[in-house]
Amino acid sequence: MFGWLRKKLENGAQGKPLGSSGQAEITLTGSYEPQDGVVKIAGAFKAAQEAQQRGARGFLYVYEGPDTGATFFLERQTVSIGRHAPECEFALNDKLMSRKQCELRPVLGTFRLVDNGSKNGTYLNDQPVTEQDLVNGDRIAIGSSRIYIGIL
Repeated sequence: MFGWLRKKLENGAQGKPLGSSGQAEITLTGSYEPQDGVVKIAGAFKAAQEAQQRGARGFLYVYEGPDTGATFFLERQTVSIGRHAPECEFALNDKLMSRKQCELRPVLGTFRLVDNGSKNGTYLNDQPVTEQDLVNGDRIAIGSSRIYIGIL
């Protein structure tokens, strides 16, 4: 889990523990692989903080692939993910993904990941999926991109 990251950030440059500014604490969940590195996970943590400040319901954070560092804030509408900008709210420059790869649809306090019949498939936590509800900390793999899902 990310307990080590929370501790590292609590003892950061400002010397203030998370939540001391009056904001609710943010907890990232999911598995951590040593090769992921602190920078990738810290980027997701920063995205979570910004999503919370904006009042978003969640966020998508690209931690691997051509658009590493890209963030998209989830609201209450369906979000299309793919490589064709005019058709997708979250368009990535990944040649291995379909023009309209998948969608995130809001459902009862979370989002449902729905593959749009993509050629190379959509993977959730390393398992192929056609449709699945998401939880905080899930990871989507599409093409050569890896996306961290934060549900707030």
